[in-house]
Amino acid sequence: SDCGHAKGILEGARESVENGASIVYSHGGFTDSWAVKGEWGKLEEYLEGARKLGVPVGIGCHRLETVKGCIERGLIPDFWMKTVHRIDYPTARLGEDVKVSENGLGVHDNRFVDTGREEVFDFMATRPEPWIAFKILGAGIEHPKDAFPVTFKGGADFACVGMYDYQMVEDVNIANEVFENGLPSRVRPWH
Repeated sequence: SDCGHAKGILEGARESVENGASIVYSHGGFTDSWAVKGEWGKLEEYLEGARKLGVPVGIGCHRLETVKGCIERGLIPDFWMKTVHRIDYPTARLGEDVKVSENGLGVHDNRFVDTGREEVFDFMATRPEPWIAFKILGAGIEHPKDAFPVTFKGGADFACVGMYDYQMVEDVNIANEVFENGLPSRVRPWH
């Protein structure tokens, strides 16, 4: 569960676990906003409170700088939930954001990340915590047949993939093809 809740992410985490969630993480909108504003105490409070629920606790974010800031401050989760997708598609308009959201990301098109995926792969290769990659298709900018192998070879241990119901069979078959000959080779060990 991403723990998004009108009463805050701790209440969201509590209700999620009560309703059967086996892991929880801080919603990237909260986490990135706190990081940009320097409100690291809120993230520390979340980690401490959510860990009392007895399930693995993660930090979700869109910005690589958020991950780095957490590490610098010793805010280490049980797992990371980090966006990763291409940023070289035609409408990305990098560097041209006129409007910036409160979490520091631009608001153009389908860009949910602040940096290219190679930089994310390189940095996450230094981390021992499991990593769940999300938004890997960038809301349709990349086909699963291209994004799935790149994501796993790049170091993600899991992928959280948004799709429509009619895409499920094809996407599962594509994922199975990625793993049909065993785990893909990569620099970062599997966690």
